[in-house]
Amino acid sequence: MKRLVLFFASWTSGAIAFFATLFLAFDEVPASLSGDFAAVLFWSILCYALSYVVLYLPLLRAVHRGLGGVRPWWPFPLLAVIAGAVPTALIAFFNGGGMRGLFGAEAVLFHVMFAAVGIVLGVGYVLVHRSDPASG
Repeated sequence: MKRLVLFFASWTSGAIAFFATLFLAFDEVPASLSGDFAAVLFWSILCYALSYVVLYLPLLRAVHRGLGGVRPWWPFPLLAVIAGAVPTALIAFFNGGGMRGLFGAEAVLFHVMFAAVGIVLGVGYVLVHRSDPASG
């Protein structure tokens, strides 16, 4: 249950960061809830769900095991932010983009999104496992 809450909390923070950056940096808002807004939500949750299971959790568990606990705390959000390049790349490639697509304005929004996801996920992972007596 904690993993599911962590998944949705981190993804929601990323979606908020995406749309806040869209508004603050580009002075834009999605035209409708059914167009761009829905596409961003759909592709981001799909690619994040895949990355969460195959990349983020195994990476965080490996660091947890390697450190013998969750101290120091900073490697967890740092690695999760760096890993955010993977779902951004998946979104670009699934939508017909290539390597150049990872550096455009739209990709910047997804980089911001998955940086926020990584911060919340990494810190959340530490908080969840600090309260677990078995995690050291």
